[in-house]
Amino acid sequence: MKACELAKARNPAVLTIAKGAHVTTHDAETLTAFPQLDVAIRGECEELLGELLIASDRSTVLGISYRDGDRIQRNADRPRLEDLDSLPWPARHLMNNRLYIRPDTGEPQTTIQTSRGCPARCIYCLVPTLSGFDTYLRSPASIVAEMKHCVTRFGIRNFYFRADTFTLQKSWTLELCKLIQEARLDAEWVCNSRVDTMDPDRAREMRKAGCWMVGFGVESGNQEILRHMKKGATLAQAERAIQACKDAGIKTYLFWVLGSPWETAETAQDTIDFARKLDGDFCEFHIAYPFPGTPLHDICTEEGLLGEEQLTGRNVKQAVARSYALTAADLKKIQTRAMRSFYLRPSYVARTLRSIDSPVKLWNYARRGLQVLTHP
Repeated sequence: MKACELAKARNPAVLTIAKGAHVTTHDAETLTAFPQLDVAIRGECEELLGELLIASDRSTVLGISYRDGDRIQRNADRPRLEDLDSLPWPARHLMNNRLYIRPDTGEPQTTIQTSRGCPARCIYCLVPTLSGFDTYLRSPASIVAEMKHCVTRFGIRNFYFRADTFTLQKSWTLELCKLIQEARLDAEWVCNSRVDTMDPDRAREMRKAGCWMVGFGVESGNQEILRHMKKGATLAQAERAIQACKDAGIKTYLFWVLGSPWETAETAQDTIDFARKLDGDFCEFHIAYPFPGTPLHDICTEEGLLGEEQLTGRNVKQAVARSYALTAADLKKIQTRAMRSFYLRPSYVARTLRSIDSPVKLWNYARRGLQVLTHP
């Protein structure tokens, strides 16, 4: 909103547009509070934006809320885009691709969107707000074609496959891995997944196709907390998924959420202990952040768990809400202890040092490790 204010000060006629989860769920409130904003895009924007920029009458553009004089108008929702293959590839020739790098090697890396949507009902997640519960997949052929374009045109051979749950459909995952292998791109990639959608078959084929790391949102080491979060996964599934990746030679990046409303010192310790037991290659302990538009935000608001701090300018590394049993300060202390408990184990340090095969990796690991331990 500050950027919109600066733009309007420079040129009052400029059109200011915002998109994202917040203006999707709080469009009228945002437009009312910030007169420098002209249009709020609710949901997907690719087709919408082109229509908006040429529309002589904004009332015809589905999926937007906008300022019409002193009134706030809210058009009907826009249908979801089901054919993701119809979207053009990102205009990478207009970007400084050197800014986007693989964090361990420093090599160029780019993001490829492979699907949208997730059927899970996790109470803290914004995916239902942004992408919906139905999952739409790009065709494996179109993904491989974009990879080839990145390799031949830009020399990019490292990819982040952006999907809310990359391994959701086993047949699709295996077909994509098959086509990547046939293309012989000499490329490596990472993705995010759920522990209940990973098995030895998928892990083996993903590794053959160049996958070197998978991120999993395990979230908690306490089954009752997972039930409250509506995660829809079990601790046993997490153990099997991480073991399948280890057996296939794939690194794992595990995400944990401390501080849900039901968190206690004991359940938090369960999470720390389980993280050490799973022994992933990397992990992050986040503090539950009540994003507006999520059931978690509704619970925290209704139960009086939100503090006086503004959500703006804060993130999953700061505590903006307490649990029934723990204060925000308690949660921050637990998060710091969790990170140090995981990363400062002698066995972990030794294993990580053995895996480093270049001076560049050594420097990047050391730099990032120092950041994690000093600003967890």
